[in-house]
Amino acid sequence: MTKTCSRCGRTLPISEFSLKRDSRTGNTYRRSHCRECVSAYQREWRAKGGATQSKATCLYTTTELRFMPDDTLLDDSPNWLLQEAMGYGHSTVSLIKNKPWDNGKVEFSDVWNDITIKRVREYLDRLIERGIEQIRYQAPKEVKQERKRGRFAERPQNSSNASVRGEK
Repeated sequence: MTKTCSRCGRTLPISEFSLKRDSRTGNTYRRSHCRECVSAYQREWRAKGGATQSKATCLYTTTELRFMPDDTLLDDSPNWLLQEAMGYGHSTVSLIKNKPWDNGKVEFSDVWNDITIKRVREYLDRLIERGIEQIRYQAPKEVKQERKRGRFAERPQNSSNASVRGEK
């Protein structure tokens, strides 16, 4: 059985056309481009910078984030960095990023104060010391390994942070 590639126009065996699954219906079908053309297209796309918003994209260097003004540091830091630096869980950091102080539920100073800013800056200093130079959407491999062994940052001990997490 043969099929004609819609990009290069060659007639090739059906095995030269990879399978693709339709995300809406779940049906599988053969692509209209041969494997060689798909590979060539993907290389061109990457060369043009098509993957600029991937999770591996560098947001900031560690030093840039370390010396960022306090008011933009909270918004521009990825969630994993705040989790590790402040010792909060994922859901708490997501809640903080949604700015609960806008609807009056929490005071901004309870969440983002001198103590928490200091913890984030100290954590960034530790990353710099360890040679982690780029901050990305996902945590670097070294931080993930530290998570498996234990916590990279200690849990906060002051009462204002405990009230944010719902503890008394």
